[in-house]
Amino acid sequence: MPDFSQSAVSIAIRSWNGRELLEECLPSIVEALAHRKNPDDEICVVDDGSTDGTFEFLQTRYPRIRSYRQERSGSPTAANRAILSCKNEIVLMMDNDVKLEKGFIDHALPHFNDPKVFSVTMRALAFDKMTFRSGGQVGRFKRGFLRAWENYDVEDRETNPLVLARQLDTMYSVTAHTVFRRSLFEKLGGFDTLYYPTYWEDTEIGFRAWKMGYVNRYEPRALAYHRLHGTAGKLPKHENMALASERNRLIFHWKNISDPLFLAQHLFTLFFRLIFSLLTLKKSFVVPFYQAVTMLPLILAKRAEEKKHWVLTDREILRKPIETLKKLGA
Repeated sequence: MPDFSQSAVSIAIRSWNGRELLEECLPSIVEALAHRKNPDDEICVVDDGSTDGTFEFLQTRYPRIRSYRQERSGSPTAANRAILSCKNEIVLMMDNDVKLEKGFIDHALPHFNDPKVFSVTMRALAFDKMTFRSGGQVGRFKRGFLRAWENYDVEDRETNPLVLARQLDTMYSVTAHTVFRRSLFEKLGGFDTLYYPTYWEDTEIGFRAWKMGYVNRYEPRALAYHRLHGTAGKLPKHENMALASERNRLIFHWKNISDPLFLAQHLFTLFFRLIFSLLTLKKSFVVPFYQAVTMLPLILAKRAEEKKHWVLTDREILRKPIETLKKLGA
């Protein structure tokens, strides 16, 4: 089996109307990658139908970057193309609002010597290099839904035994700054394009990887700098995005949750939320519920196919990062 500690690295970036962000962030990425002095390292950028001259900017200013242009297809499709266009087995998936420093991936690479490791999420700070943005991800099932936005971090990053043993589990990896094993990413089918235009696709692929017996890890010594609401700030500021987020949350549960009690709680909560929303004419739930229901045949077909490969239960998956927290004394 190859030793990935010194592996060549591909950086995959998806971008939509992010020319200004790329102008700000790409210099740090190019410099950090050049510092590795590996001739097989590369950067691939997919321009997802931008109208701000992103593709022309890339071809003019960064001709050595492999850049691709496509019609607007949404974040999951753009990310899939970016990752699968890369030639190396280790691929760092990034948003266009992330900066790097030299040594950014040194501690993440050895994780992949474990053949079960699917992804490694990096520690992220804001551009001020002080404000904590994200780390390991903890999921908890409450009131009929998976709550997936709880972060954890490690203070003694250079001496903690769990860090040194590379045993920090995360429910999923944040795709703004996550290292993937390309072959497993392809085997799992990539990000599910049901989650158009964005939201929940990174949570889902991480959960799906766990269900199929693979592992997601957190590496707090691998550092990225993520601009607050950089990429998200480019999305339309209207209710359709909130509706898409709610719809995609429903899709996630109907496609992945299999624990009988979790399902019963979910259906119970859905019933009362739907009744309340209908009585109060609250379209913020009725509309995404209807949209998700129209997609139910496709959702269930994908669920049935993936179920053949399920290894872990929902509770076993959620227990992984929680057990990590307990070992950390949190």
